[in-house]
Amino acid sequence: MFLGMKDSMADELRAHRIDDRLAGLLDSAQAHLQVHQPERAIAIWEEMIRAGGEEGDWGFLEYADHLLGIGKGEEATAHLVSLMLGRRFSGEPWRLAAELLEERGDLETALLFFSAAVSHLPRARSGEPPWARQVRAGRRRLRWAMGIPLDDNDLLGDIGVSESDDKWFDLLRLMGEPEVVEGRLHFWPRGDFEYAWRLWSAQIAATTADEYYRKIELVLRTHGGGRPVLVPRGVRGWMAGVDAINEVRSMGELRAFASRLDDGRTVEWPPERGQPCWCGSGTAYEECCGQSGALVGAAPG
Repeated sequence: MFLGMKDSMADELRAHRIDDRLAGLLDSAQAHLQVHQPERAIAIWEEMIRAGGEEGDWGFLEYADHLLGIGKGEEATAHLVSLMLGRRFSGEPWRLAAELLEERGDLETALLFFSAAVSHLPRARSGEPPWARQVRAGRRRLRWAMGIPLDDNDLLGDIGVSESDDKWFDLLRLMGEPEVVEGRLHFWPRGDFEYAWRLWSAQIAATTADEYYRKIELVLRTHGGGRPVLVPRGVRGWMAGVDAINEVRSMGELRAFASRLDDGRTVEWPPERGQPCWCGSGTAYEECCGQSGALVGAAPG
């Protein structure tokens, strides 16, 4: 029924309960399109728009979809905006309009549709129709993609694949490059480095353990904000903690989240003379990362 729309949208519309008159008008318009009589289809949509109400909502939406299909994106967007300016919430048509705009790349206008639709939904998801869950998920998806911190409404929506992947890879990036954040530097100790590198080699800024620890030592020696505290990560504890990543609302929260993925241990730097090196090698610091030539071949991030 929706020419140019994704098949999944068309299937949803066929399953949507529409009264006989409205369904007949929509079917008639599509029949005219199939026999290359777009002017007759347009006349039907315009009649629906004049009628207003639910008919008008679907008229705006079908007309806009047709315009998108023939490359008239600006006219299509104008029709979809007219749907919003009708100042009535129409459920499924609003959700489909938002997804049309998202597919076209007009994320700001699409987000306006999703946000307006969410504002009409209850604060809980119980008893919601399927389109309501898709509205929540759409708003959440766009806000994360546009760098807007998520709010309580967004967390009621299902997390999308793109947001989940973005968070995971951003977390791995934060994990991989040694950096002092709020006086703390998280790192993989030698007992966990090899396993961590096998899993996430692309996100660990080194090809060997020695190179990795040289980089960290250089960061520590050139840090100008006092003596940093070293925080060892354990692979098992880290993996157990990432299950909560879906609740992170912004990149700032993600950075703070990454800083909490440890088992509470800390290591002082630099260690006292004769004390084991901070990297976990078991060798004295001055004979390991603290030796005068330890930074040969190292370069800042």
